Amino acid sequence: MMDTPVFWDQVLMRLSQAISCFQYDAWFRPIKPEQADENTLYLVVEDPFVRSVLKQRYSRMIENAVEECAGRKMQVLFPDPETPAAPDPQPKEASGGEVPPIWKQAAAMLSEKLTPEQACAWILPVTAVQKSENSLQLIAPDRFVANILEVRYLRMIEDAVQLAAGRRIEVSVCAG
Repeated sequence: MMDTPVFWDQVLMRLSQAISCFQYDAWFRPIKPEQADENTLYLVVEDPFVRSVLKQRYSRMIENAVEECAGRKMQVLFPDPETPAAPDPQPKEASGGEVPPIWKQAAAMLSEKLTPEQACAWILPVTAVQKSENSLQLIAPDRFVANILEVRYLRMIEDAVQLAAGRRIEVSVCAG
């Protein structure tokens, strides 16, 4: 029988070489290894949003790391916990600061327009800094997320920020 917590620590060490600190904190830290048998690793994630993002964006990466550590292919399952916690989606604050009220309102509007998975993957991980009265800088956790925001969501974000502020606010995106 495999020592599941020790094995999972080995998998996390392997994964940490391919992910940012933010990705680790946001998506991998909440994972609790429940058990492992010869062919399957069961990982419990209480938050349904995080569980959904892990399944959609990171399952292949996790499976590859598990295979490398185990020396064989194993199925990775994310069973739903018996009593899933209801998420309270809130935008993240910039380090050392308060979430700008404009971004808080805009993020709430965007979370209502987008699917929970989209909001969790693309809006909630973003921090915001109000550079001036008419300028808001969004800080994505990495270049990949920053690029997705700019290409797919920037116009929608600008509209939500303008609606929240009641005036035109310049929105810029960068990778943190």
